[in-house]
Amino acid sequence: MNHNRRQVLTALQNRMVEAFSRPFQIGPHSIEATGSIGISLYPDHCSDEETLIAKADETMYEIKKRGKNSYKLKE
Repeated sequence: MNHNRRQVLTALQNRMVEAFSRPFQIGPHSIEATGSIGISLYPDHCSDEETLIAKADETMYEIKKRGKNSYKLKE
């Protein structure tokens, strides 16, 4: 992955985690949520959409085991 692509991806990941760090207001209710984001890239990590989703899902569960509310790019 080239440097510019990695910078854009990192900025997007940070924005997504930040968005989940604030409570959501739904009517009179304040709802807190966390986000665990597993990321895989085509064609870097696979050659078909089914594997792409499976690898992202696998990476997401690695994050959940470590404590949630984060993101990770498939290695």
